[in-house]
Amino acid sequence: WRRFRSITLPSLSGVIAAITTLNFIWNFNSFDLVYVLTKGGPGGRTMLPMLFAYEEAFRYGNYGYSAALGNVMVLVVLVFVLFYLRRRLRET
Repeated sequence: WRRFRSITLPSLSGVIAAITTLNFIWNFNSFDLVYVLTKGGPGGRTMLPMLFAYEEAFRYGNYGYSAALGNVMVLVVLVFVLFYLRRRLRET
């Protein structure tokens, strides 16, 4: 355990940071599964931000609002990823 914690884990820290970052981004954009299965669910229980933006654009015709929502979602993910990577890479 000591060898794993002091040698192997620090050697893998870059890979762990990259995979965690990509996993966060891919899971944030899990539009297809929710749309196919529930389309927002009963009473909007599974209404994800990207599904909400899609509905605003293609159901209600609010393309500008939907584009603004998309930009805000990108900024939110970017901020989370930058904070995560900064903290994670500072540990190494």
